[in-house]
Amino acid sequence: MRVLALVVLATLATAGEAALPAAVPPPVYTAAVTGEVLHANVLRVLGLVLYDVQAAPRLADGVLTFAACQALAYGGALAGEVSVDLASGVQRYQLALKGADLAAFLREFSGLDDGTSGVVDLTLDLTVPPGEALGMTGRGTIVIKEANLLRIGLLASLLVGSVQSAGSQDSASARFEFAGGRVRLDGAYVATPDALFRLRGSVGLDGNLDLLVLPRAQFGALRAIWGLGDLLAIGLRSLGSRVARARIRGHISRPVVVLDPFGE
Repeated sequence: MRVLALVVLATLATAGEAALPAAVPPPVYTAAVTGEVLHANVLRVLGLVLYDVQAAPRLADGVLTFAACQALAYGGALAGEVSVDLASGVQRYQLALKGADLAAFLREFSGLDDGTSGVVDLTLDLTVPPGEALGMTGRGTIVIKEANLLRIGLLASLLVGSVQSAGSQDSASARFEFAGGRVRLDGAYVATPDALFRLRGSVGLDGNLDLLVLPRAQFGALRAIWGLGDLLAIGLRSLGSRVARARIRGHISRPVVVLDPFGE
């Protein structure tokens, strides 16, 4: 009887284990957000002060996106999209600023208020790692038009002879890339009715400068000399560029010009 009882108990125990339900994995929840347009009176993004900010938030696959962004900034209009990967903290900015006031820009970022003026169009495509603005990567473009740029004294001082800006006829353009905590210029130039400045080098995100400037006087009046005008203008432009080329060091708020006539 004792053996039979043990067999019965073992059978019941085995049956009880078999009757237990299989382990059920916990449910997987995915969050999503779609909603109304958000509005903020004032917002600071990437150092830019934005006003009357509007954006449409959405959350999908762990990425929070502010789509159809619109704002006013420095007298211009900003549009684009901002996204944040909530798992990694990486931020992505795709922005375009149109018609901004160059003078307001300079006062904000460099403290300059010397009468320099112009209209700025700017595009940015940036990826910013969490908590590390110096590690940002990306690229952008800037175009300045209807400008008065020779009020920036260091530019005028690089030219051979006296050059007068005609006012609101200067322009500038550059492509740039962010890498290693610096903004590296590509194809950058400043043009006036009397001169053309080409720039190479980089500007640190901390404001430190490392630029090579190659100015060329236009000598437009010499072209009126029939037969010899173009040759004289080309020769003098080349000479002026070699003599007046310079490196710009120091901080963007206090640039230091070092003449480097035969530097590369």
